[in-house]
Amino acid sequence: MFPFTENLGFLLPVALVLVAIVIGLRLLAGASKRSPAPTPITFPYQAKGTPFSAAEASFFRVLDAAVGPEHRVFAKLRIADLLAVRSGLSSSERRSAMNRVERKHFDFVVCERDTLLVVAAVELDDASHAAPARRKRDDFVERACAAAGLRLVRVPAQSAYAKPSLRAAVLGAADGSSPTAIG
Repeated sequence: MFPFTENLGFLLPVALVLVAIVIGLRLLAGASKRSPAPTPITFPYQAKGTPFSAAEASFFRVLDAAVGPEHRVFAKLRIADLLAVRSGLSSSERRSAMNRVERKHFDFVVCERDTLLVVAAVELDDASHAAPARRKRDDFVERACAAAGLRLVRVPAQSAYAKPSLRAAVLGAADGSSPTAIG
């Protein structure tokens, strides 16, 4: 018969594969065109202005003046930025220890001006510190600082502060044995 009919058995499977590929590509192209548009990312944020309450802002100015120009005062630093988990713990124990400090912060941290070495963490204690949950948090922070050898100074919120007393409490000898309270 015809000379090309001998190869027909070979061409038929190849043709079917090519048709299947073309149909598959068209289906994929059509599906991607019909996909809903991705939801745009929204940013539902607004600036707060100052990060401090009126009492914190007032205390910040007094603390900054009390420690003098040889020190810098930083505010609202995470405890996890100042305390590291000791080595020798399992990964589960390390994660647990980090979780306990990760979302907590110190009200203020005083550092040496030139080296930025931490001199003391300072907590301004307002009326909220009388609540049982807050007392539990404060006890944990005190114990963590003592274990790490970080000086913690607790200052009751008040209408006025004596700069010399505040300076002595914050810059006094750091023995890490217990928190310093003034007032």
